[in-house]
Amino acid sequence: MLRFGTIGSGWIVDEYIHGAKDSGLWELTAVYSRTAERAQAFAQKHGAPLWFTDLEEMAASPQIDAVYIASPNALHFEQCKLFLERGKHVLCEKAFTVNAQQARQVLDTARQKGLLVAEAIWPRYMPMAQRLREVCQSGIIGRVHTLTADLGYNVFDRPRIHDPALAG
Repeated sequence: MLRFGTIGSGWIVDEYIHGAKDSGLWELTAVYSRTAERAQAFAQKHGAPLWFTDLEEMAASPQIDAVYIASPNALHFEQCKLFLERGKHVLCEKAFTVNAQQARQVLDTARQKGLLVAEAIWPRYMPMAQRLREVCQSGIIGRVHTLTADLGYNVFDRPRIHDPALAG
């Protein structure tokens, strides 16, 4: 069981936690937020035993195997590097980094450390991707030459779409 920490406490982290819990492959052990009040409340809401307001302290925790980064884009590079250098796997929201040079540095660090780093939107990790591979490889629909796909969300069941006070 992979022990995850999250950086950020916004709505996207809520979405990630709810979706990832269904996998049964990980447990939420820690959350980070810039304020103690927010970090503690978010940890309590999701049953995480640890909360942090200091990223260095969080990165040093032996109780965290991996981190999900959902902070502002400009912080992704620095945070990815920090957690990779401390031996943690990283799942980072889009945009992964702000430029190709930063992305190369993050990927190089992950390779050197033997760790996984991935952008959180990667469809290859979604259950439907495995099912599509199985169907295509089975030949049941013939030989597949081209596949086109779109990623979409049902926005009508999202309160933040309808309530301007929740928009961010």
